[in-house]
Amino acid sequence: MLRLDDGAVQRAVKLIQGSDEQHSYVRDALASAGTPAAQRALVSLMDHYGDDGQQRVTLIGLSMVTVPTPETVGYLRSMRDDPVHGRQARYGLGSATRRLLARAPEEGEAVLEELTSSLADATTETDRSDYVTALGNTRSPTAYESIVATLDDPSPVVRSAAVRALLHQQGPEVDGVVARVATADPVDIVRLSGVEVLRDRRSSPPLLSALDSILRLDRSLLVRRQALVVAAGKAPAAPLLRESIAWVASNDPVAELRELAARYAAGHPLEGQ
Repeated sequence: MLRLDDGAVQRAVKLIQGSDEQHSYVRDALASAGTPAAQRALVSLMDHYGDDGQQRVTLIGLSMVTVPTPETVGYLRSMRDDPVHGRQARYGLGSATRRLLARAPEEGEAVLEELTSSLADATTETDRSDYVTALGNTRSPTAYESIVATLDDPSPVVRSAAVRALLHQQGPEVDGVVARVATADPVDIVRLSGVEVLRDRRSSPPLLSALDSILRLDRSLLVRRQALVVAAGKAPAAPLLRESIAWVASNDPVAELRELAARYAAGHPLEGQ
C-alpha cells in the first residue's frame, strides 16, 4: 500500500507522530516501501524524533532504500559531519552508492569518487576508518585499490576497518590480501578482523592456508580461538583444516584451545559455529 499511495505515506507519518507504540513498525514499512514519498517521510522523521537512537534507526532505514533519490543522497551527504550521526551517514552513503551503481551508474560513480576523495583527504583516525568502511559498503571494484592502500595506515583501528571493507570485494587477488593481513599484521585486533573476514568469505586455498598458519603460529590466544571456531565451520569441506584442528588438540600451549579442538574432533560443535 505504501508503495502505491503517497496518501498512505502521509497517514503513516501522522500515525508515527501520534503513537509511541506503533511508530517502529510503521517506520520500517516506510523504509521497505522506499518510494520517493517514503524517503521524504523518513527525512522528516529525523526532525520528529528527539531520541538519538530512534534517529539512528531512521537513518539506517533511509540508507537501505532500494532506489535512493537525489534528495536522499543529498541528505546523507549533509549529515556526514553531524556530531552524533555522521558515522552512520557515511556508512549509509556507501550503501546508497551501491544501489545507485546498479540503477543509476553515473550518479553512483560520482558519489563513489566523492567517497574516495574523502578517504584520501581524511586526516583523523575516525574519518579514515569511516570512509574506508563506506567504500567497503559500495562493494565496487573501483574502490579496491583505495581500500588496500589503507591497509598500510599507521592506525590499527583504520587497518581493521580496511580489512573488513574487503569482505564483499571480488577478484583472485582479494583472498591473498585478506590472508596476509590475518597472518602478518603486527596488531592482534587487526589480525582478528582478518580472521572474521575469512569466516564470511568462500573458502579458497589462500584462506585455508591462512587459517592453518594462524592455528599453529599466532601468538594471540584470542586470535587462535576465533580461528579455531572459523576452521571448525569450514573443516567438513577442507581436509587441511581437519588436520590443523587435530594439531591444535595435541599441541596448542593453552589447555582451553586443546580441549575445544578435541571437542570438535569428537563431533561436538564449537561455540560460535
